Amino acid sequence: MLKNRILAGWIIAFTIGVGIGLYTDGKIRIILFTIIGVLCVLSLVAHRFCSLQLKKAAIAGFIVMFGIFYSGAYSMLVFSGSGSLNKKNDMITVNVNNIGCYAEGGFLDVSLISSDYGLKKGTGVRFYYTGVLNDEKTGREFSVRRGDIVSCTIIYRNHDSKSLYSKGISLTAEGTLDSIKPGSGFFYKLRNSSENQIDAMFESYPDEVATISKTLIIGETTDMDSYVYEMFRNAGISHLLVVSGLQITLIVMSLFGLLEFFTVHRKIRSAICFAVLIGYALFTGLTPSVSRAAIMTGIMLLCMLVTRRADSITSLFLALLILLLVNPYNIFSVGLGLSFLSCLAILIVSPYLLRPVSGRAAGMKKAIRVLIAPLVYTSAATIFTFPVLLITFDSISYILPLTNLLITPLYTYLLIILIPCILIFSVIGTPAGFLSFIPGKIIEYSYKLLVDLYEADIGSFSSYIPYLFIPLIFSLAVILALCLLRRRHMYISVAALSLCFVLSVVFCIVSFNIRRENNSITVLNDSYSQKSLFIADSKECMYMELGGKRSGISTVYKHGYCRLDYYIMNGDSPGDIAKLESALAEINVASVYIPMSVHQDTVKYNKIKQLANSRDCDIIEYNIYTTFRIGDSSVALRIKDGEMLSDGFSASVNGNGRTARVYGGSRVSSIADKNTEFSDAVILVNSSEESDIFDDILCVYRCLRLNRQNSPKAFREGERVFDYSESDYVMITMNENSVEVNLNEP
Repeated sequence: MLKNRILAGWIIAFTIGVGIGLYTDGKIRIILFTIIGVLCVLSLVAHRFCSLQLKKAAIAGFIVMFGIFYSGAYSMLVFSGSGSLNKKNDMITVNVNNIGCYAEGGFLDVSLISSDYGLKKGTGVRFYYTGVLNDEKTGREFSVRRGDIVSCTIIYRNHDSKSLYSKGISLTAEGTLDSIKPGSGFFYKLRNSSENQIDAMFESYPDEVATISKTLIIGETTDMDSYVYEMFRNAGISHLLVVSGLQITLIVMSLFGLLEFFTVHRKIRSAICFAVLIGYALFTGLTPSVSRAAIMTGIMLLCMLVTRRADSITSLFLALLILLLVNPYNIFSVGLGLSFLSCLAILIVSPYLLRPVSGRAAGMKKAIRVLIAPLVYTSAATIFTFPVLLITFDSISYILPLTNLLITPLYTYLLIILIPCILIFSVIGTPAGFLSFIPGKIIEYSYKLLVDLYEADIGSFSSYIPYLFIPLIFSLAVILALCLLRRRHMYISVAALSLCFVLSVVFCIVSFNIRRENNSITVLNDSYSQKSLFIADSKECMYMELGGKRSGISTVYKHGYCRLDYYIMNGDSPGDIAKLESALAEINVASVYIPMSVHQDTVKYNKIKQLANSRDCDIIEYNIYTTFRIGDSSVALRIKDGEMLSDGFSASVNGNGRTARVYGGSRVSSIADKNTEFSDAVILVNSSEESDIFDDILCVYRCLRLNRQNSPKAFREGERVFDYSESDYVMITMNENSVEVNLNEP
């Protein structure tokens, strides 16, 4: 693949250097930089005794060094000064670039227009807020959209998120929104007008139809329910809901083909398409995904202007180089990784599928190629992106090749139909309502299919199930075989490795399903952001919300489960309802248990009921004592009357002949049922209050009873050492503030 593509090889070396520079820090970065530099210098000094290949390796080493130096210098010059602003107050006026949900409220990704503190114009800030955005004077709820101008009173917070740095966000902030005014400019007005036309065009269809249409064309996700996104993610086609390379390439290349049909000169075609590309990117708001796709497509068009024939793979790597020069932290962008690897897979495979067919039965061969080409493309893209999906996401779709084979082409033609339909509708108005029939029905029925798959638990598996390193190895082997092997050896190797990849994924899924038949586990998460109790036995599981800033549903995925049988609400506060909504959007839930007190508040009860009904969940009330049957285990839950779960609870899990007890709340005065033996206990006590029994002990693991006499406590990083009645002591290893009790242990 890299033969005769020297520029692509150099860009790979630069990318490796950027990765080393950003993944390492401090002394390690300097040591690696020095070692690589010494090796390169020695290679060049001994050039008379070195082969040509060794000289090329030395040049590649120098490029790696430049990547390390460039990324380190960029990080120091652009983002290092933000630390001095931690906890500083400021009043800012900003332009809204993106809108999202977070915890009990949401966030706005903004760029500064003005700052009382004197920050540079254009500085990226992520502004977090709680609740809803209301005008303090009128109490009216704000409706913020991309491109709006808002004024905020904030407190800056430091962050160390490389993902945020990849989006150009230097700082995070918390505070209040003081005022808002609509944006201005031609593209802002055109975008709002297009949204209104789409809403009017699909007003007789379900709300999801207009929402998906706006996302496809404009990239507007403000009105999109997170549940809709989950349906597409479960099927592995969430890329359709982001304006990216698919939409931009389709629009530009369709125009390119149309101009070619009218025999327009190649350079004129390229210039016109380049202008349309820039205009469409500005129209959609220049989001990170649009910017990446525009750069990649723009470079290919510019190459067509300069040269007679552009090399697609070299153009792709050149686009990667520009993106890394603009912001080296783009290497941490999941969207860039998925887009680049998908395009690379298709570009590597396509020459073998597009070779001229001649000789006997040429027509049959062409027909077979037309049929298998989409499957080969989607399979190649799946294998190339598997490492990124495995590392980044909680779940991976196993029907991704099939849905991309069926639904992605359907939405491709849908996009071609939608744009002229909306243009005609904007001119004619209501009489052109019939234009919405075909695109409306395509979206409505395809979305219904995705919902049916999701509710039937078909679509994805947890990325945390055991042995997934096996398909990871096979996927990397396929990538290396396609890139490095010669053609005569490549076909057999790639086919065999791809088959091994598929079989290994099937093995991992089946082996986990067999393994969890005898699985029984209790997990308590206790951190600032997430507080929850997760109990699983066999194929059934229960999740109990215990407070915290946001939902901890990722715990369910981390233990291999992709659905919940029971979701237990902590209380009826707005934050608890927001976390329920977030959980129902992230995972399929069969039953939601709500406190009896919720029924007394009609507004809250109706909101929860409407939410659960839209997700096809049962609603069950629980009181101070509730029992559950989870697989072969039984769970007894006790809470304080009239209080939330986080105020005080005890849960007893009986399974496999053992009993695990979990206690929690602001104060646990004594161990309940002292006469009843139990094999394991996890005790959660608020650290701000003392307990007459547990003193400062926060968690106890596998304790029959505590020996209060001469109770030594040693506090080390990540460990708590306690006196133990049955032996000298018991050691607890705290992994990210979570304690895990596995009832299968001897």
